[in-house]
Amino acid sequence: MRLMKLSNAFLLFALVLFSANLFAQTETPQKILQAVETRDYQTAINELETLKKADKKIFELNNYDYLLARLSEKTGDFAAAMANYQAVASRNS
Repeated sequence: MRLMKLSNAFLLFALVLFSANLFAQTETPQKILQAVETRDYQTAINELETLKKADKKIFELNNYDYLLARLSEKTGDFAAAMANYQAVASRNS
């Protein structure tokens, strides 16, 4: 019985931890989308950079580096734009 309670506590802890991580992953793309829609490009760039540092695999799988390149181009940061375009091209995405 005690083992079952401990197991349930662990499952509850894992669920809370997973839910918090899932919420963070879904919140950031919404912030990016909202910033792009309102043409707040610097905020979108900041959110993309944060996502890139937090979860590079998700960042690359969703081709956020291409979006980062486009936004960098719009703000006049052509060096960052070229670096991100190159990252997309180098992985044949």
